[in-house]
Amino acid sequence: MGGKRKSQTTSPRTIQRVEVDFSAPHSSFVPKKLPAAYSFSQLSLFERCPRKYWIEYVAKIKTLQTRPLILGSAIHHGVEDGLKHLIAAQPTEVDTKKWIESADTQSPPGDCVKDYQKGLQSFSEWLPTLWEDRASEPEIATEWSFGLNRQWHSVGWTGDRLHKPPGIMLRGSIDLMAIHHFEAFAYVWDLKTGRNPYEVFPSPGIPHRQLAVYAWALFCFHPHLDTVATSFFNLMVNGEPEEGAIFDLERAMEYGRNWVEKLVRDIESRDPTKIDEWEPAENRYCGYCSFKEGCPIGKKIQRKKFVPKRWNRKDQAITDEAVKATLERLNDDMVDD
Repeated sequence: MGGKRKSQTTSPRTIQRVEVDFSAPHSSFVPKKLPAAYSFSQLSLFERCPRKYWIEYVAKIKTLQTRPLILGSAIHHGVEDGLKHLIAAQPTEVDTKKWIESADTQSPPGDCVKDYQKGLQSFSEWLPTLWEDRASEPEIATEWSFGLNRQWHSVGWTGDRLHKPPGIMLRGSIDLMAIHHFEAFAYVWDLKTGRNPYEVFPSPGIPHRQLAVYAWALFCFHPHLDTVATSFFNLMVNGEPEEGAIFDLERAMEYGRNWVEKLVRDIESRDPTKIDEWEPAENRYCGYCSFKEGCPIGKKIQRKKFVPKRWNRKDQAITDEAVKATLERLNDDMVDD
């Protein structure tokens, strides 16, 4: 087995704490400004439920990490470590057994180990297919981080300190990509570790927004590209990536850039200090929401027969009560105003 590294995402102390001092005066929860930069996950959450977006990214009240989040983080880190080792070694062909040993760098909680190993095994079985393509000399990168400003210029993950404003607006991290510079096209794969597979086309003819945003980012950083092919790799479901969505510049602009700009305009038209401007919206995740007890919609929804696994149920109960009390104070203050 490869050398293990401890990740903060697998630390019980990190899992059991909410990053807010609930004993502090209410004024400390009143946000002064919106986030400085946005990501796909932020924008997707806002589209799904503006109230939860406000709670997590404006008021900055964090939820606990659940088992799926911890498992996903461990698999992503393991695959990243294994790929970096492979790229550095440049073997003629892939020895999947040795690759798994180089990728097995994480120490997930005990009940995640079986699925963690399954995720690495699934990726290793497809890896030779990726590696066979080396004859065309693609640039292969894993966990490629990008940052784009409001003029859609590349500014890196932390933004452009020499030209503020506008600074960074959108940033993200692509799990795996292969760029064929001479042929002017690229492949993008996003790894998914849930048991419910992600669909490349959630609606007929409309590609998943995450893939469109990533394709747009690649066009911004590499303007010589003509085509970007994208796909999800549902590691717990399939042994290879899904059939993908192909983007040219115009299509990436339509489904990626325009979607980002529309949601950013909507977010920035709202007052971050007024919770009533961030209305809750019912969606399929309401039954699992950590803040549903303090939400007018969440209170009406019966909790599904699903309880995320916790490492300390007593500590979790205390945290749930603290979150509930905080949201009730926020709602009371809004009514008083």
